[in-house]
Amino acid sequence: MQYKDFENSFDTMKEIIESKKRFIISSHINPDGDSIGSEIAVLNMLKDLGKEVLVINSSITPDNCLFLKGANEIIEHGHLTSEERSFIKKADVFIVLDVNEIKRIGIVSNILENTSLYTICIDHHVLSHPSMDLSIVKEDASATGEIIYHFMKYAGYRITLNIAEAIYVSIATDTGSFQYSNTTIESHKIAAEFLSMGLNHSHIYENYSCNQPLRKAHLFISVISTMQTECNGKIIWMQMTQDMLKQTKAKSQDSEGIINFAMNIKGVKVILFFKELEGEKVKVSLRSRKHYNVRTIASSLGGGGHNNASGILMKGSLEETIPKLLTKIKKDLKI
Repeated sequence: MQYKDFENSFDTMKEIIESKKRFIISSHINPDGDSIGSEIAVLNMLKDLGKEVLVINSSITPDNCLFLKGANEIIEHGHLTSEERSFIKKADVFIVLDVNEIKRIGIVSNILENTSLYTICIDHHVLSHPSMDLSIVKEDASATGEIIYHFMKYAGYRITLNIAEAIYVSIATDTGSFQYSNTTIESHKIAAEFLSMGLNHSHIYENYSCNQPLRKAHLFISVISTMQTECNGKIIWMQMTQDMLKQTKAKSQDSEGIINFAMNIKGVKVILFFKELEGEKVKVSLRSRKHYNVRTIASSLGGGGHNNASGILMKGSLEETIPKLLTKIKKDLKI
């Protein structure tokens, strides 16, 4: 995978990193393995370079990412100390990872309202609103972590085992453990390099994939019980309500990965997972087989993502959102 077109951007980012002292890192609400892995990789990279760094997210860190070195340093915005607030006022650079729209980082975006921070975006989603001072976006990268890997190689920065583990989680998450269509030769080459460094992939699998709380299983059962089919099984949809979260004592982040179960069902082409949020809003996750582009659907409704994996935040109730989106999917994708 060629990164020659990114040399100017990489040069600019290296210059900014080496000339500035204090950095803030953030990512999207409800972070996953790619966003957390990317944050931790950049955190450790900057600390190794002697920089002062604060990682702030609007949502809590998923339990299965806490084993990564540096995960315990990620701060939830609502728990900022006076010292951390003071750091924010003195910071030089704001780095946003795995998301290209400031609004998707949640309440952390308020930090930018009264500051003149230099902003950097590193992402592998389609750039819809280029509002950063520097945007490094490569849509065919398997994960944001892959872009960080190539930047570090270009800049000549040392990739330690801790950074390798974080990038590995990033890539493994967004490729579905190297099984999705975005898996490339490059994905495997990077993984192979990390294995040759001594990375213990079994240890990562045990901690990331086999370390789920029991409440997630209870939530899984509740969500799967709502599964419905359309168009002779070509479309599958399911929903998660606020009552389900309360009854199972689960967190919103516990819904991560549930949609993947439906992808294993024979004959399915498109999957929709409707998640009820507070305040009459619904988050919709869309997945599809190779020849069905759900990104076009998501983009037309203010969302975005990849051709076969996208998301939308819609106003309204589940009762309003579900039929509206099902009708559009059937019409636009001709299912």
